[in-house]
Amino acid sequence: QNGSFFDISDNDFEILLTTFDYTLNTTEANQEVCQPDDAVYTIDVGSIGGYSDDVSLSLSGLPLGASAVFASDLISPPGSTTLTISGSQDVLAAGYNISVEGLSTSGTKSLDLEYIVLDDTLSPVVLNLPENAADGISLSPTLVWESAGFGVSYTIELASDESFTNLVQTYENWSNTSI
Repeated sequence: QNGSFFDISDNDFEILLTTFDYTLNTTEANQEVCQPDDAVYTIDVGSIGGYSDDVSLSLSGLPLGASAVFASDLISPPGSTTLTISGSQDVLAAGYNISVEGLSTSGTKSLDLEYIVLDDTLSPVVLNLPENAADGISLSPTLVWESAGFGVSYTIELASDESFTNLVQTYENWSNTSI
């Protein structure tokens, strides 16, 4: 039987349908690790409308050589667990998209994560332009160098002397191979 509601307040309002469901979330969706370190994600399982049915967690897209474990793979919302990915020393240095899958009575949900493995050895940085000790360089030259590897950022210091005691400009966390 349908009920009736009479508005005697003369105010605008909206009646919303209540939903009972769960959510998957993390504040650390992108993790960078240097070989052989582990990546640790906190996975939050939220509750909408008082939802409390258990949520079973699983993982897909893990790169070859890595292993993963949830501190608990069965969560009653609201709750959280940690996901630890280890074995980065056995994984090719690159970026990987992995997915946490949640399964409960209200259905399946997924949470996309990025797992970035950085090589434990860096190549030396080689300046291509201008050549070392070159003469006749413009006062505002373009500097170009070879990449030191995947996921590398650079600190570039420009100085007015060879010993770099008089820094003129510093660039932090520079990810390009030219400036």
